[in-house]
Amino acid sequence: EARRVLKKTWMDVDAKQEELRDLVGVRYRDFIDAADIISGMGGQAKSIIDTSGKLSGSCTNLLSASWKSAPKPPPEKATAARGLLEVIRAPEAIATELEQRHHLDAAKKLITARESCKKLRKSTDPSVVQWLSQPYVRQRVRTVLGDALSSSVVSASEAFMKDAESGGALDTAGFADAVAAMMLVKSTSTHDALDSFLDARSACMKALCSRISAVGDEGEEETVGKRQLDMECASVALVQTVCAAIQLFTGLPPPKDGS
Repeated sequence: EARRVLKKTWMDVDAKQEELRDLVGVRYRDFIDAADIISGMGGQAKSIIDTSGKLSGSCTNLLSASWKSAPKPPPEKATAARGLLEVIRAPEAIATELEQRHHLDAAKKLITARESCKKLRKSTDPSVVQWLSQPYVRQRVRTVLGDALSSSVVSASEAFMKDAESGGALDTAGFADAVAAMMLVKSTSTHDALDSFLDARSACMKALCSRISAVGDEGEEETVGKRQLDMECASVALVQTVCAAIQLFTGLPPPKDGS
């Protein structure tokens, strides 16, 4: 009976060892395959980084004025390099402008980058075609032409206007920039943009006037002073609206120094 139990135990040990060898072998093969994939991804990432560095260096060299001894590049190549650099830098530049609440500048950068993308795609220059075929550049072009950046600019502008309408001091210039940025990205006409701007400003003016009307009787000195202060705020907001409209929709310089 003891020998039978011992024999069965050794058979179980052998079976477990064989199962362990199979398990380790499978896991080892999986690990080797995963290591190969990771190594390949690392190589591709290094290739993208190297390509990005070469692209940035090439664009910088084309735009640099330090080429004194070498012949100047043709104007079309310099234009293409400038456009390529704008496309590559556009996502980060737009994000930075939005963080600083420069909504109109962000919209301008987006429109400029998109125009550069369209011109580059039409180019037949072999060097431009080669750069556009690089994965890193293709990804940047898709980002610039996609809806995500447009949505970011519009959402940031709407959020800013919503905050401005909720009360407190109004940053009229920033408010106008946000409206203009939203209209520019949405490809709205100048006439419609002016209408939207004046509608939004009218709502703010009505809110200020409502606050004036809500003040109590004028018999108390404190009430009279508050009403006077609110009327001054409304008048200043009206003048700022006119100045912002002149600057945004006519191209004329706004009045300076309180004139």
